[in-house]
Amino acid sequence: MHGPTGNEGVSVERWYRQAVVVLWPRSNYVQPLAREGPAFAVPRLAAMIEASDDPSAEPEHLRFASAILDHWACRMGGSHDPEARTVRLKLNKARRQHLHEQVTVHKLDMTHVTEREGSPYTLVCTKTRGSYVRAVQRYEDDVRSLAALGEGASS
Repeated sequence: MHGPTGNEGVSVERWYRQAVVVLWPRSNYVQPLAREGPAFAVPRLAAMIEASDDPSAEPEHLRFASAILDHWACRMGGSHDPEARTVRLKLNKARRQHLHEQVTVHKLDMTHVTEREGSPYTLVCTKTRGSYVRAVQRYEDDVRSLAALGEGASS
């Protein structure tokens, strides 16, 4: 604090320093990530899948994708049942179009169909396991190819 000089008022400087440490169990790792929204969560999911040596041994990828979809459903008034494969969302046209675009742009494992009955129309989203199944198939193909190479080398 400095005293007044002439017509100036008193100036005050304050410094605030704060820090936060957040800990959560590894079993709930995907929940906070899913809540960050698709722009953050979907690329993170893709990175997890790419970094995996054995996609078939990592069910966390499917759990993460389900958490993203479940979080969307909960925010939009849908069901929040992790075992449910289908979510029905009554949304206006702009919100339905936005979700259609997000599913397409991020290549999410889900189908989306608009039921044109009542008002607003209902967007029906159904989870699929397409990329997970393809990743497991690639892994199994790689294992077979390595085995064939090993057999060829020993002959």
